[in-house]
Amino acid sequence: MKKFILVLFCIALTVSCKEEEPKTIVVKEIEKIDKLNLKLDYQSATADILQVVFNKIELQNNRDGNYTITETLKASDASKELNFEMSGDYITTVVQVKFGKKPKKVKIENITLNYKDVVFKIEGSKLDQFFTFNKFIKYDAATSTIQTMKVDGKHTPSMTLRKGRIKKLFII
Repeated sequence: MKKFILVLFCIALTVSCKEEEPKTIVVKEIEKIDKLNLKLDYQSATADILQVVFNKIELQNNRDGNYTITETLKASDASKELNFEMSGDYITTVVQVKFGKKPKKVKIENITLNYKDVVFKIEGSKLDQFFTFNKFIKYDAATSTIQTMKVDGKHTPSMTLRKGRIKKLFII
């Protein structure tokens, strides 16, 4: 009886161990171009322009470059969205948002920055944790509002992404 079970086991083992050709699976690799993207959700009663400046972009041959995107800031009581996408897979060391030529109030609902797999979703009430403001901007975290103003007859309001946040965005 033991020999019969042993023979039956050997036959089952031999039949189950057939060599089959492995199936070939062809996977198409989609080329993904990684770009830095800044999305701004806002409300403003004053129409103007808004610029995002990517400064000190690392180029070939140890050179730096600047890349500026200008969009129209539309006046509206409803929330609007602006997208700024830098062309090419570049690393920048300065990201700056400039708020045009007219004094205005802008309510920032949120700003989303993403590069490759890293995403920062910044609420309007926490802008000061991610950005520094120049002297032409008065920021109110309670209302998520930026008020731009003239100082000594000049009006060049901007906010700049903090260096530590840039390093985390690009994982430098």
